[in-house]
Amino acid sequence: MLGLSILLINIIGWIFFDDFKWPGIISGVVLIFIGIDQYRRYKNNQIALKLGYQNYNQYISENKAAKKAGFKSILEHKQALALEAERKKHQSEINKLHIEQKLEEDRKRRREYIRLIKKNYGPHIANAYSHKEVVIGMPMDVVENMYGKGHDPKRNVTKDRELIKKKFRKFHKKLKNGRLSKAKYKMEIEFEKSKGSNTFRVSGFKDKDS
Repeated sequence: MLGLSILLINIIGWIFFDDFKWPGIISGVVLIFIGIDQYRRYKNNQIALKLGYQNYNQYISENKAAKKAGFKSILEHKQALALEAERKKHQSEINKLHIEQKLEEDRKRRREYIRLIKKNYGPHIANAYSHKEVVIGMPMDVVENMYGKGHDPKRNVTKDRELIKKKFRKFHKKLKNGRLSKAKYKMEIEFEKSKGSNTFRVSGFKDKDS
């Protein structure tokens, strides 16, 4: 590239100047500027290498990024980035601790709830709840604690008893057009409250759509 530049300069000198000294002078000046530029690039690359960069262009790129971010130097920018990374790490650890604490609180509440079920309704109901299963005689509030509020309730009242049917475990199917189907339910449960009782209990259940 350098040789080609010198050749072109000499050709131009021969065409436009009668005195052949001019091409030599021009070539010398160009060589001086090229040498200065090459030396400047070399020194810049050496500085960049000492600072831990692969080359000067990488240094320039990071310097521009630092200025754009509002910092006076790359060092300030890197320190800020390091502090932000440390803050995020610390926040992540705090969030993880909060999640673990919440999970432990949930486990304690669940253990206490199972203890109360066992005390009030017997070990059979408590064992079924702990395995997320419905059994005959399970109170409605226990079922809804396990599956959430029932849907589409239907009542049937006689002089001796009151029946309520509810659907549980709602879900939607994805249709071919990408939309979701109407709500479907995996289980329908019938609850019965006998005369003189204040508690609805499971009297029957069946699986539905899957």
